[in-house]
Amino acid sequence: MRLIVCCLLAFAACGDSSDSGTASPDAMQSLDAGSFADAPAARTGLTVVWTAQPMLPGPFATNVNVSSVKLELARLEVIGDAGSTTATTTTNVEARWSVNGEPFPFNFSFAPPGIYSQVSLRIDGNVVAPSYEILGTVLINGATEQFKISDTDVLLVDIPGYNVILAAGLQADIPIQVELQNALDQVNFAALPVDMGKRTMNQTTTGIAAVRTALRTMTFVPGN
Repeated sequence: MRLIVCCLLAFAACGDSSDSGTASPDAMQSLDAGSFADAPAARTGLTVVWTAQPMLPGPFATNVNVSSVKLELARLEVIGDAGSTTATTTTNVEARWSVNGEPFPFNFSFAPPGIYSQVSLRIDGNVVAPSYEILGTVLINGATEQFKISDTDVLLVDIPGYNVILAAGLQADIPIQVELQNALDQVNFAALPVDMGKRTMNQTTTGIAAVRTALRTMTFVPGN
């Protein structure tokens, strides 16, 4: 009887050792595989990133402070030596600058390798919404007033001057810099009518054509 009890105690001790903190080789292999599987994949392709000079939102010359800018992008296309392709085109997206942040980058993960030299924008709210909208404040005769510039007209913008090389399996940025000062310089804020407490310019306001021209030709440039 004494011999049987000793054997049972020895067997129990061996069983306890299998529950120690040391993981089996199979378990360790599973943990390692899981940690690699959960790691984020490296980004590839082309990424359109936005910058602004001066920063948005923020102060500008001529006593203007811009609080929000919104662009309705019916089409954004990056053009390379392979020409136009759906792999580098996105449609019906919004680019917005406000106190909540700046526009999200647009990633074209299936962009073919090559040299990219131009970005084409169609800024178009399809009449039901403004194609672009600029909100802020302006100092007029010593008083700070709110303003709103919006327009349902379509803006077709070409941004040449890039020389971005995308190698196979790698990633490259296409930076677009927004420079609003030239467009704002076209606005005579003191002459704008007041609508719902804001100095307002829209597609029917005298002077909007000069703002459109500045937006088409002097506002969007290749960034760094």
